Amino acid sequence: MDSMMAVEIKQTLEREFDISLTAQDIKTLNFAKLRQMTITTEQGKIHDTNKIEPSNLEGFDMLIQKMKDADFVPDILVEFITKKEVDPRGNIFLLPGIEGCSNVYETMASGIKFSATCLQHGVLNIPDESHSVMKSAAHLLPHVLKKMKDQRKFLIVGYSFGSLIAIELARLLEAKDFSGRLILIDGAPDQLKFWTNQYLNCTSPDELQNVILLRLLEMYTIINQK
Repeated sequence: MDSMMAVEIKQTLEREFDISLTAQDIKTLNFAKLRQMTITTEQGKIHDTNKIEPSNLEGFDMLIQKMKDADFVPDILVEFITKKEVDPRGNIFLLPGIEGCSNVYETMASGIKFSATCLQHGVLNIPDESHSVMKSAAHLLPHVLKKMKDQRKFLIVGYSFGSLIAIELARLLEAKDFSGRLILIDGAPDQLKFWTNQYLNCTSPDELQNVILLRLLEMYTIINQK
């Protein structure tokens, strides 16, 4: 290997792989060593979770909803004041996201033409041992049946994580010879994955966890300062 080739290899490694080697290192370089250096460099990039872009913290606001203590109430059924212009005997069941609180639907409730009932499934509404999709749906089912009375058709709206419970609840109702419709809002896992990639732009699970923790700490710091 002549000196010109060594210089060219050195510049290529520094430019393309951010690897700095001495002339002596280059002389003893082989494919096995180059492969090992590449692996080490990539692992360093994956575990370098300290470099978090400010935009990541801003994007976090797209994926989180702030709750107040007043939003958490023990009632499973929360009746909304709606227009009730269409079939007063009918009833829409609304399932909120993972927080399980009815407040996510409050702004739209006044525009709903049916009677509307929110099925809360938060920590105050369902026992801890029932916090799974299937167990949550099973826990809510008796409340839905009692509310439906002589109705044989249902309309269930699920938002975000609540979409999973809505699907399971519909399955349980159909098993009892009920029929109806499901409306799912932002409940697709692919959509959440897209939002995560779009707004958080993290290169590894470790970086994503750090972004979430930093944003939560920032939120609580602001709240405490107020």
